[in-house]
Amino acid sequence: MNNKKIKVLKSLFFSFGLCAVTDAIAAELDQERDRINSDRAVYDFSVDDNSDIHPDIFVPFSYNNSVGGAFSFHSTADIDSGKVLGITDSNKETEINYDTIHIYPALWKKQNTVMGIDIEILDISKAQSGYWTQGASTFNFTNDLDIQVIKPAFYYQINKLKDKDNGFIYKMAISPISNLSVSQATTFTGALNASGSADGDAESSLSFWLGLDGRFKSEGGTQSYLDVRYEYLPLKYTLDVLQGSGSFVNEEFDVLEHIVKITYKVKLGKELVAGYKPTLGVSYEYTDGENKNSGDTYDTDAILFVFGLEE
Repeated sequence: MNNKKIKVLKSLFFSFGLCAVTDAIAAELDQERDRINSDRAVYDFSVDDNSDIHPDIFVPFSYNNSVGGAFSFHSTADIDSGKVLGITDSNKETEINYDTIHIYPALWKKQNTVMGIDIEILDISKAQSGYWTQGASTFNFTNDLDIQVIKPAFYYQINKLKDKDNGFIYKMAISPISNLSVSQATTFTGALNASGSADGDAESSLSFWLGLDGRFKSEGGTQSYLDVRYEYLPLKYTLDVLQGSGSFVNEEFDVLEHIVKITYKVKLGKELVAGYKPTLGVSYEYTDGENKNSGDTYDTDAILFVFGLEE
């Protein structure tokens, strides 16, 4: 074999080797980018026992390769009925709606960590109505309470992903202080005609939330997700409360809520539009609360059917 052919073969081997190394590096970089830029757009909806539909949306965006942001909106509700103070001839209907917005204006991504700012805006709307009888007298009441909580927080995330479809992401946000705006309107009619109201701002102490994003892809190609979230939410505010004398007085509420949400979803293989595939799943939501001043406790839970579109 002459020198010219040897040079040609060496050039070919070198070119093939360079292409292989380049492809390997590119694949590794793509995998690393998948681990760092791990957020996916989510357009989910859940259906509760009353057939009401609640959105659960997460939309990420990027300024450049290392800085991005996101927006999310989640809604849930609880409807309950029961007796008033255990009185036989009584009834009360309660509906509580939670609307939660998260704004992440800036998130800095470095290797397998993400940190930045999380601004949470939580709106709690409670509508209650009912009656009770005492002897020949009937007392009717309505109570509307709106609480808005604004919580600026430090956000931190660590990615433990093998690739964008497998592994775990651990998330947390810590807020040193929260601002509360409270609006209350309570009215009694029937045997008692009286009304009370309270409007004002207050501050609450340290709050935080923890999250786990699990991703699993089977050998058959089925993609599934496990999302777990726990929130520690203190709420301090003052309301007008009816006394036995028939008059209203200010009462301070020091409430602590523990909120848990667990969702498991499977993404179907068929692409519907622009890279989005349908998801189906189930979600469990639980809230446990206590008023530290009175010792009163309450809890709610719900199982919801989930459907939507995800990248």
